[in-house]
Amino acid sequence: MLKITAENEQHGALLKLEGKLSGPWVAEAEHVWKEMRERVVPEVMTVDISGVTYVDHEGTSLLGEMCRGGAGFRTSILTRHIVEKIYRESESSRKG
Repeated sequence: MLKITAENEQHGALLKLEGKLSGPWVAEAEHVWKEMRERVVPEVMTVDISGVTYVDHEGTSLLGEMCRGGAGFRTSILTRHIVEKIYRESESSRKG
């Protein structure tokens, strides 16, 4: 199960994900993400994954897409390593 909260903030938009980013919930999170991108510039979006407890391969791919789209992340100790890996992979693909 994944709880998805989309909010407008003073300086942009916040997409908050809590629970498991896996299975059919990845498609739902992607749907909300794409709707939000139509309303705001991606660079002013923050994706809060500090409440995420599990991410499968498809979920990691979605987070990578969000990163490449310019989103910033809020993480917890549990999820920080996922975002660090995504940033490293993004850097590697830009360099070569």
